[in-house]
Amino acid sequence: MAGLVRRTYSKGADWGGVRFCLFDAPGAAGGFAERLQQLNHAAPLLPAHVGTVAHFECGGAAWLAGFYEAVKARDGEGLVARRTDGSYKTTGRSAQVLKIKQHPGEPMLLGYSGEEKAA
Repeated sequence: MAGLVRRTYSKGADWGGVRFCLFDAPGAAGGFAERLQQLNHAAPLLPAHVGTVAHFECGGAAWLAGFYEAVKARDGEGLVARRTDGSYKTTGRSAQVLKIKQHPGEPMLLGYSGEEKAA
């Protein structure tokens, strides 16, 4: 995608395989679950090149590890975990959203309380 955007000249056909994927509806009211419901309700009205990202409820640490491995097997980079009641934040990081990604040679983190240990 980055290479396509940087081209000085490209044919319209070059963009034929590009899809825009929506993962949230920040202007909608409610927590993430409510916004996702509104986004999915509007999905049939979207143009053919625009779609929505599938979301799944986590079934626990074993489910998460298996799903993560399935994503990696398809050359995916990682997952994003969200609180279903979370509000949409436009700036900075949020404790309501967790990026799950494993760096080579590093163990995968399956739990974090957010509390720091006293030194």
